[in-house]
Amino acid sequence: MLINYRLLQACVLGLVVITGGCERTQTLPALPKQDAKWTEYISMHSPARISKNDKIRVMFVNDVIADEKLGKDASDVIEVTPSISGQLTFVTKREIELVPKDKLQSGQRYRVRVYGDRLKDIPSDLKFFEFDVDVIKQEFEVKIDGLTTVSAADANLTLRGTLLSADQEEPARIEKVLSADYNNKSLAIQWQHAPNNKEHSFTITGIERGNEAKQLQLVWNGKQIGVDSQGKHAIDIPSVNEFKLVEVRVVQDARSHIEIQFSDQLDRKQNLRGLIQVSQDSANLNIENNAVKVYPKSGFTGEVTVTIEPSVRNTKGVELGEKITRKVSFSSEKPQVRFAGSGVILPENQLLSIPFEAVNVKEVQVTALLIYDNNIGHFLQQNKLDGEGGLHQVGRYLWRKTIKLDDAKPNQWHRYAIDATELLQKHSGALYQLTLSINRGNSIYTCSAQDQAVPVKKEQPLKNFEDINLREASNWDYAEEYYNPDYQRTWADRENPCKDAYFQYAQGAKQSRNFMASNIGLIGKYGEDDRLHVASTNLRTAQIMSGVDITVMNFQNQPIAKLKTDSNGLASVDLGSRPFYLIAKKDKQVGYLKLSSGNGLAVSHFDVGGEKVSQGVKGLIYGERGVWRPGDNIYLTFVLEDKNNTLPDNHPVTLELRNPKGQLIHSITNSKPVGDFYTFNLKTMDDAPTGNWQAKALLGGSVPGSSLHRVASCR
Repeated sequence: MLINYRLLQACVLGLVVITGGCERTQTLPALPKQDAKWTEYISMHSPARISKNDKIRVMFVNDVIADEKLGKDASDVIEVTPSISGQLTFVTKREIELVPKDKLQSGQRYRVRVYGDRLKDIPSDLKFFEFDVDVIKQEFEVKIDGLTTVSAADANLTLRGTLLSADQEEPARIEKVLSADYNNKSLAIQWQHAPNNKEHSFTITGIERGNEAKQLQLVWNGKQIGVDSQGKHAIDIPSVNEFKLVEVRVVQDARSHIEIQFSDQLDRKQNLRGLIQVSQDSANLNIENNAVKVYPKSGFTGEVTVTIEPSVRNTKGVELGEKITRKVSFSSEKPQVRFAGSGVILPENQLLSIPFEAVNVKEVQVTALLIYDNNIGHFLQQNKLDGEGGLHQVGRYLWRKTIKLDDAKPNQWHRYAIDATELLQKHSGALYQLTLSINRGNSIYTCSAQDQAVPVKKEQPLKNFEDINLREASNWDYAEEYYNPDYQRTWADRENPCKDAYFQYAQGAKQSRNFMASNIGLIGKYGEDDRLHVASTNLRTAQIMSGVDITVMNFQNQPIAKLKTDSNGLASVDLGSRPFYLIAKKDKQVGYLKLSSGNGLAVSHFDVGGEKVSQGVKGLIYGERGVWRPGDNIYLTFVLEDKNNTLPDNHPVTLELRNPKGQLIHSITNSKPVGDFYTFNLKTMDDAPTGNWQAKALLGGSVPGSSLHRVASCR
């Protein structure tokens, strides 16, 4: 067990407990170098780091089995060491999938061997292909956010925190890791689990304050999730009769501030100006339940002294009774880099500039990876245009350059720009991924002489797919050195900018984004009638783009239709199979649009349901007004749309009128329309019930359209 003592103070706020397992795993010899020819036959496979819940997949460039083997067992083609019990199947003629019967072993490296001589159309000299996958080694971290009050009238306290697991974990097993004991009783813990099953928030409510101060014991045991570590931490619970200062702590986030916590809720009517003072800068004071948040107007740096006067009072009017002084320290901004803005497509211009920002950094590494245009289809099978999955199987590293950053002032964010004009215009239709990364040698963060004396761990040399020994870059979830005996220590150092672990795990130490240069903007709509509609515009001018050649591709990366946008920038085509993505070309411009159902625009906030069209026939009922009185004449018109001419001329339409009780009052048939307009003249009785009446038009047993009309009583 490792405890970050920098964050462990008088109160439990900010407590971080990191634990790691020591599960026995089978060690494999080094992976032999593979024949580069395999890149012509294997398009992608499972990444180097996977969850214990993942499947193992291999995808080929072309069909490798006959039709009769589709969906059948593939165990004679793939061998896994150590062996995995599960279902190994040809899920398509190009893909093999292993679905483990049980979860994969945490921290284990598996070697997958694919026998090429047992597959179709693979040269006989390519006997087998091997790759390794490492299962994330399970770790967990407990963060305690602190004690809060429920209300002014309720003396009970609430404790909140978060348990972070390195790999996905079943909620039921996570909930057995923690327990809480207080006043010789076990307290219930409420849990909220994030969808990724790696962030698990917990809350302990109803912590009673007695006449004497007591301690709550928070106990953890990682046995339930395969981590051989256990421990506990005591949390002081103040008595109900005392109003006291609990904690003064630093919160460094988007709005860095000082948080002062008390044992009771504070009187919101009191003016804290002069009662709480800080040695730096003027500040705004906000009361939130039992806490005061101190926000600086310009920013705190270094050591700050906080002075709290004895007249600060709680909601009952009880004063603190003593003058308290605390000192807190604001550390420098951690070295970070990030792209500015968002989006993938850059409209072409004489200068294609990509902005990025950095803080406490004097240099940054920029790495360029090219995703070839003929691999875009394979890329989209796993990603959106901004995705990062399986890039090494569809792209190639071009270079890594170090850019010096001028005027890098400490603790201040600065904006810079990358001139990507030559890069993005060199391969028309290609997609590029640019990665910003920093190492300890690029930082201007102040560290001790002892830390500075340690040699800097720099980025590994770039390796492309033909070097099959490639290991994908890590973040804090995916350690590169599972078998390093110092692994647990380096994982614990991931928030310390004076350690190499920070630049391996920290989110701000590395960021990637995909880019492509194109002026073609695309919108696609695919309906249940198998008709595809496409609209194209110029991203630079927002004007209609006509004459764009569009190729419709299916999931197997084969063309299924070709069309060209007209003078209005529109094009449509009837398809016999579902489209997967579009390729649009005009002159040297190229654009892509993924059409799978998961990429549709979110419409949950809008009523866009409309009417479902049956057999190409639509209809609408409308009246000369929306409200009628009992005894009024009702003049309704039904308009029919029959684009496909499926109905004969003068086809009859029957209109039914029902009262609010659902009783049929009128049924009239009209077989002599004027064009596509059918008129109906109805009348209600003087004593007709008020409410919502329903008019329904019937056409050959179908209901092409209907409308509700209200009959209101006369006052």
